[in-house]
Amino acid sequence: MLLVKSVGSRVPVLEMIFFRSTLSLGVAWLSARRAGVSPLLGQLRSAPWLLARGLVASLNMSLRYVAIQCIPLADAVTLNFVSPCSTALLSAVVLGEAVGWRTAGGCVVALAGVALVARPPMLFGYDRGTGGAIDVGAGGLEGEHLEVGLSAASDAASQLSTSSVLSRLHEPSPVPGLSYQALGVALSLAGAFLGSVSLCILRVLGRTEAPLTLSAWFHIVSWFSAALPLALGWPSRPVLLGAAETLQLMGIGLLSFAAQLLTSRALQLLPPALANGANMAQVPLAALYGWLLFAEPLHSTLAAGALLVGAGVCLLSLDVRHQACRARKAESGPAQALAEEEAQPLALHRARSGERSGDRSSRSLSGLEGGALSRKSSQS
Repeated sequence: MLLVKSVGSRVPVLEMIFFRSTLSLGVAWLSARRAGVSPLLGQLRSAPWLLARGLVASLNMSLRYVAIQCIPLADAVTLNFVSPCSTALLSAVVLGEAVGWRTAGGCVVALAGVALVARPPMLFGYDRGTGGAIDVGAGGLEGEHLEVGLSAASDAASQLSTSSVLSRLHEPSPVPGLSYQALGVALSLAGAFLGSVSLCILRVLGRTEAPLTLSAWFHIVSWFSAALPLALGWPSRPVLLGAAETLQLMGIGLLSFAAQLLTSRALQLLPPALANGANMAQVPLAALYGWLLFAEPLHSTLAAGALLVGAGVCLLSLDVRHQACRARKAESGPAQALAEEEAQPLALHRARSGERSGDRSSRSLSGLEGGALSRKSSQS
């Protein structure tokens, strides 16, 4: 995210996605050849779901990349952590999964944290002051020439300047009726929701496809979704990359691929609550980087909001772990009872065999003792 924030003032969002997808797709292909994953695109019957997941994940990435140019870095990172809560709610509605009290409480706590981070004017007024890296320029964004929707937001993100980080967040954005702060918060929350949709599609797919197959579909769809608009020059034309921009884009591709692998491995090795709690370390780091590198001010409610979001995610993780343990017990319960029922006759047979062998051994022992006594009496 730090590199995305840094290079976003000079390189359009779609060009960043194109470069990242190209690099990550090459790494995924080499990894699949080394791991022997064939076919890389998976089974034909899973193709519609894989395509849908790729489209959703690609749009999620686009929204987050634009949002990070509209609001401070720490705000964007914090708002992205509401995705586990929306995943739990969406899974309950669409997939019929159970929702415990920990999940409900975690969602409420996380929502309170989102309110503290987003600071909507209806609750906090318009006195947030300065913060985001917004520079509308001289006549560059006139209202009558604005487009509505993601294309306008993406075009605005390409015009942002990190050198003017003290501009007000409440400047009008390219979307009529929304300030840059409101636009950034809306895009961040929409991206978090799309991330939840992507996870629900993965649950529908189950474990039928390899992780590298999922990664390949995601990057292929992202590549085409970025390449076609760039070729048409919509919403903005690609720029010629210099050495610094090329290195930064390479860093985005490689570091994002490595981060996905490390996060997945951490979730395998650690309890969910501990892994998500450790993952929340991104928030203070993002706040520190934003303050040092982009002169983004640290507002007092950010820390409280981040703590509430982290507490909600950890509470949700505890509920997920609790339900998983209950499911394992429910699955192993009938099998364990059947095993015990089958083991009872065997144990009874062994006990009876032990008793008979004990009787035989005692009779043989008494016979030996009697024979010894008779020999002693005959000798005497």
